[in-house]
Amino acid sequence: MLSWEEFVELRNLKERGWSVAAIARHLGKDRKTVRRYLNDPDAKPGERKSVDKLIDPYANYIEARLQDNERLAGTVLLRELYDLGFEGSYQTLARHVAQVRPDVPALGETNGPAESVRMIHRAGAAQADWSPFFWTPSGTTEEIEVQLFGIVLCRAHFCFGEFFERQSWAHLAAGHVAAFDYFSGTPTEVRYDRTSQVFKKGTTEPNAHFGDFAAYCGFAIVANPKGRSRTNGMIERLFGYVATSFFPTVDAASLPELNTKFRRWLDTVANIRTSEDITIPPFLALETERTHLLPVRRPPYPLEVVVTRKVDRYSLVRLDGARYSVAPGNVGADVVVVTRPGSERVEIRRGAHTIGSHTRVPAGQISFDPDHGKAIEALTFAALAKAGRRAGKRKRNAARLGGRAQEEAAMLRARLVLGDDGVVDPIDLARYDSLWDEQ
Repeated sequence: MLSWEEFVELRNLKERGWSVAAIARHLGKDRKTVRRYLNDPDAKPGERKSVDKLIDPYANYIEARLQDNERLAGTVLLRELYDLGFEGSYQTLARHVAQVRPDVPALGETNGPAESVRMIHRAGAAQADWSPFFWTPSGTTEEIEVQLFGIVLCRAHFCFGEFFERQSWAHLAAGHVAAFDYFSGTPTEVRYDRTSQVFKKGTTEPNAHFGDFAAYCGFAIVANPKGRSRTNGMIERLFGYVATSFFPTVDAASLPELNTKFRRWLDTVANIRTSEDITIPPFLALETERTHLLPVRRPPYPLEVVVTRKVDRYSLVRLDGARYSVAPGNVGADVVVVTRPGSERVEIRRGAHTIGSHTRVPAGQISFDPDHGKAIEALTFAALAKAGRRAGKRKRNAARLGGRAQEEAAMLRARLVLGDDGVVDPIDLARYDSLWDEQ
């Protein structure tokens, strides 16, 4: 840049016929600077020509997104801006975000000093755990809690996860089965916190269910030392990464759709990333790590969640706040309700026989099989006909129903309220108690 005095002298020397090189030597300036001032008639001494920044057209969008989520990760913003046509670098975005982001503590930040622990992991070792996330399905305003199962191959930093509706040892095992297929191999050992889904209470001995599953797959179960949660730090970092990079912007209407989008994020973001700690992209490091993994056991371990229930007087069985109908003639019977992780089917068994099969419905709703109602109706009419044949032997109040007929009549009236479409809106079953008083 030239001062006013240098600018005036430059013009005078040019009019005298001096060359660009001679003027540059005389003023002690670079020849490109002298040439720029000579070729640009609008150039002014002491002023730089304004240049539009690449980030400027996107400034309002960035400000709006940071108002939505003041902790939104810069990598998430960068992916969104690329979709909107931004061609700058992450460093360009980071400099701008540092100036406009609200002054808030980082997610998970504490006041105490951070403890630095670096563990040496065995070949083929992994860490696994659960973490709750609060998700609002698209098209709704109701926030529901879902459980993320996560697992990380320690040396390769290669990760996998799947969202489930709840935690149980069977859901935990189902997450492992899906992960082993994703890895194309089984870790030699997996480290866990001391959860009851894996260990017997107060011990490091695996419980019967999960211990049998681990033995079938061939991996060893390792417990974290008591009071040293940082030994499972890799999986905790994965949950933090999901919370900042994936979850803030995901839009899904159902749990399967949420898992589909999460799998895409694993493939295109999480397992191709590099950082100061991850110098080799995880998907490349997996090829080396895979030589230390065990083969995936086939067929997969059979997984069923089995709970015992009693059939109520309405021929309904309760599960997770919802109710499901069964075939008539089972009132008061002990039955088992069978579900499978990742499946929407609910199967009700009495001994070796299946007496009900439904699609899972939300808590507070009833799944009523119309075929069950027809069978109940037929049995009720048969019972009434039999009672009529006995009426002539003794004078009695034939209009008064016996206990069994009262029960079946109540079921028929319930069916009229429930309808034949199979699933109804939430119903307070206490209202049917009044039916017994009407007999």
